Amino acid sequence: MNKRADRIKEEISIESVLQGYGYDVYEGGGEQQFRCDLHGDGQDNAPSARVYPQTSSWFCFACGKSRDAISTVLEKEGLSFSESCTLLEKKYGLSGWVQTRKKDLYVEENTDKNPNTIEIENLAKRTHQILKDKTTKREIELSTAIKLWEAFDLIKSLDLQSSKHWYTLLKKIP
Repeated sequence: MNKRADRIKEEISIESVLQGYGYDVYEGGGEQQFRCDLHGDGQDNAPSARVYPQTSSWFCFACGKSRDAISTVLEKEGLSFSESCTLLEKKYGLSGWVQTRKKDLYVEENTDKNPNTIEIENLAKRTHQILKDKTTKREIELSTAIKLWEAFDLIKSLDLQSSKHWYTLLKKIP
């Protein structure tokens, strides 16, 4: 499992997710049981599911499936894994995660930053790489690269749109 999913399992109780979907989780014979609507015709005449808080999961004996908070949202809402994680993070007030590219792999990292700030930082990294490549290939002089970098530094303080526009222009430099 990935760090994002582990964090959700640790910080969001499975009981609260189930109760959020209207499942009547109750104590029965020492175990928390409830009626599952994810199998057959959606009707469950007797409680067929049990909650296991120690593993942040639940199991439906009628479905024959074990689920956690993410898979519950995935099935109930028809969302992807990532969308399910995002929904849970927003609903339960967890800070978001972003995907960043590292050596051709996308890695999820926790961040409390504004998405615009993250995008500007990513533009800055790509700008740096373009200027470095153009200087190395002697397509532009080092002094020109420095001036372009300084210009980007000023522009990125304005807003995301200005930064995107500047980056688009930079890519057009022959």
